This record gives sequence, C-alpha cells and structure tokens, in this order.
Amino acid sequence: MDVENIRCILSRRCLSAACVVLALWPTSLPAQTVWGIVVDDGTGVPLEGAMMILFDQALQEVDRSLSDATGRYTLEADSAGAHVISVDRIGYASLSTGTLDVPEQGLFRRIEVPLRPIQLEGVAVQGGQRCDVRAEEGAHTARVWAEARKALEAAA
Repeated sequence: MDVENIRCILSRRCLSAACVVLALWPTSLPAQTVWGIVVDDGTGVPLEGAMMILFDQALQEVDRSLSDATGRYTLEADSAGAHVISVDRIGYASLSTGTLDVPEQGLFRRIEVPLRPIQLEGVAVQGGQRCDVRAEEGAHTARVWAEARKALEAAA
C-alpha cells in the first residue's frame, strides 16, 4: 500500500468519526450558569453562608446554593430567560433581585445586600389551664419559624 492510499483511508476514518461525534453532540446546553458574588452593600465585604435561591419566571425554584467564604455562588438555570435570585441569611431580612435576563452563555451578577437584622420580640410565658391563641402573637411566632426555616435549609 502506498502513502496516498493510507492517507485516503485515514481521512475517511477521521471523517466518519467526526460525523458520529457531531451526531451525538447535544444541540443545546442543558443549563445556563448564573454565578457571582454576594456582598454587604455598605462595606463591600463578601457574605459567607448566604442561601442563594434561583427562581424561574413562574417563581418556581430552579436551584439553590450557599455562598462560600469569598461570597461566591453558582446557580444553574434550566433555560435562558427571566429569573429572580433570592438571598436569605439567618437573622437578616431576605432580599430578592429584580428580574434577571439569563442569556444562553450564562450570567455574572454581583449582589449587594443591605444588612437589616430581624428584630425578634422577647417571649413572655404565663401558666394557665386554658390554651388561648391571640392573632397578634401568631405573627411573632411566624417570624421565629421563618428564621428557623432559613437555618434548617442552610444546614440541609
């Protein structure tokens, strides 16, 4: 076999292999990455342990992650388009971004969060025979449970 025949056989094999690879190649990316950094809006200090939650345009949760020690986070959107990020921190008011348009190639977003501590009122305990629930006390209990939810979600 001469050199020309060998080149022809190899080029046909390469072409066949390339066709197989292209036929099996996904036509679209499975997810668009949203990444960035979350910081204190007053000082610019990165916020560690913030629960970053990505919602789609129907406000259905798509992904969640915790920010690391440098305030960095990564979320995966299931498609391009309108999304919202919610930032939850234990003991602090939550923040939601406005609508973000996530393009096919992904999106970098620096999120500045005001540190507004949640003020919980003290609990007064009284004993008695009868269990009465007052409507105004339910709101205080709901705030305590909301903070407990943040802690449990962060731990999960």
